[in-house]
Amino acid sequence: MSAPNIPKFRFLLVYLVVAAIGCSDGVTDPEAENVIDSNSPKMAIIDYSSPFVDPDALRKYAAADLVILESSYLLSNDQHAGFVDEIHAINPRTKVLGYQLAQTCWYSWGEASQETANRYGYDWYVATRPYWATTTEGDTVTNWPGQAVLDISKPECRAAMIDVIAKYKRSGPNHLDGVMWDYFGSSLWIPPESAAQMEGEPDLDGDGIPHFDDPDEIAALKSAQEFLVNELREELGSDFVQIFNGNRALSDSLFAGLGDGMLYELFPLVGFAGSDKYRKALDIEKPNNLFTACNWPRSRNGGPWLILSNNWQIGFTDPQGDFIQYNLGNLNRAVALLTDATAAYHSDGQIVYGWPDVDLDLGPPLGPAEIDGETYFRRFSRGEISVVLESGAYPMPFDFSITQNGEVVQYLDHPNHFP
Repeated sequence: MSAPNIPKFRFLLVYLVVAAIGCSDGVTDPEAENVIDSNSPKMAIIDYSSPFVDPDALRKYAAADLVILESSYLLSNDQHAGFVDEIHAINPRTKVLGYQLAQTCWYSWGEASQETANRYGYDWYVATRPYWATTTEGDTVTNWPGQAVLDISKPECRAAMIDVIAKYKRSGPNHLDGVMWDYFGSSLWIPPESAAQMEGEPDLDGDGIPHFDDPDEIAALKSAQEFLVNELREELGSDFVQIFNGNRALSDSLFAGLGDGMLYELFPLVGFAGSDKYRKALDIEKPNNLFTACNWPRSRNGGPWLILSNNWQIGFTDPQGDFIQYNLGNLNRAVALLTDATAAYHSDGQIVYGWPDVDLDLGPPLGPAEIDGETYFRRFSRGEISVVLESGAYPMPFDFSITQNGEVVQYLDHPNHFP
């Protein structure tokens, strides 16, 4: 179906060096034996609710290249046993990861009822309870309502965490392909509402110096994050996927290289400076632009996985006077097509299952993106994408047009759009 009001894009383009902006032709992990070719773009589903209430869940989740689900739902209930294996049976390429707390534990997981209702959570509580971090006044450190911060700088704490993950990988009701760590920062993150609940200030090493005034403690925390990732890999092997949430991996290429990918939560609002964050994400002069960052993580296990996610909702009125609820996944997918990142959609403003209204299968890219000023263009075996930067800022940064098999299947020329 052809579409009216297709935006006019400029096609006088400058071809950039492949290694500078293309993941698919970037540095390859010398150990990579199971790199999986994927249709373009790669798609992820992130769902922190329970997917089991949907009778069509298996088919829907198996359509994605990568799925991140709440570990508690997958690992604590025998009624859900085999869910991951059934996804793999439908699509062997799909990687299913568990949402994994990287440095915290829910207080509620220690309640007696959790021993049977949430075996995974209860085991996590019991294993990590001796390692809750304290403040300068001896209070428990919290960085989220209802969660205690763990002192992962202690090797015993990391070993206890890994023992729980390994136990459920090997003998739990579902055998996950990996974890998405939430989260790894360049220091502790303590929002004001959490700080107000604590007496004193965080002091992981107990030397009386508050965390944010203690460079040695911050350095120890960063080292502990690296140890945790490497120690889990030693326990479960290189095929066990590890993806990082948090600001550290989005700017630290060496740390990002320890894992298989990064979650850009609320893309592009996290990880990029200034008001024109989309522009920064696509600016090859910026050190952490997506074209460059896609070469940081490991390339085995189907990666690198740079997951562009934003569950927030936006809307605008089109020229016909209709109010359009526009899914930010459409913008994420346009960026993913240019950069070899992975697109994620969400529904109803929640971090739950989402999928595009317009399916794409553009096939493998025929080369890296081509750039001329504000225009980005990329060809695939079955189509092409054009992006023209406008403001470069959230929420409407650019116009785009996607062609598949000779037909325009989606475009945005704000406020015109199709479909």
